[in-house]
Amino acid sequence: MENKDLNLHLLKYLLISYVITAMLLISMSFLLYWFDLSPGVVSVGIIAVYVISCLVSGMLAGSRAGHHRFLFGLLMGLAYFLLLTLISMIVDGSAFEIDRQFLTVLCLCSGGGMLGGMISK
Repeated sequence: MENKDLNLHLLKYLLISYVITAMLLISMSFLLYWFDLSPGVVSVGIIAVYVISCLVSGMLAGSRAGHHRFLFGLLMGLAYFLLLTLISMIVDGSAFEIDRQFLTVLCLCSGGGMLGGMISK
């Protein structure tokens, strides 16, 4: 497989993960509106959105890569996290702090992507 072809597919899988994120966050907003969910439930839901999105993109990348699937899944999780961080910095308009929450989201995204790569066929 050509490197250019693989890069194009990885970008497509990253876009798919953000489409999944948008759909899941919209669904969560409706659930929040209808059921008046507590902040704890919303936090768990957002974590689930991160993991599910990275899991799916990791599965897609791993199935496309063939060998070293977990590395391609990890790559997708890290790319998702980096884009998420960049978007957050642009929207917030300031620099971010590396704290426990930042590292937790990094681990969740990279772990979800790697798990997706490992279970891909």
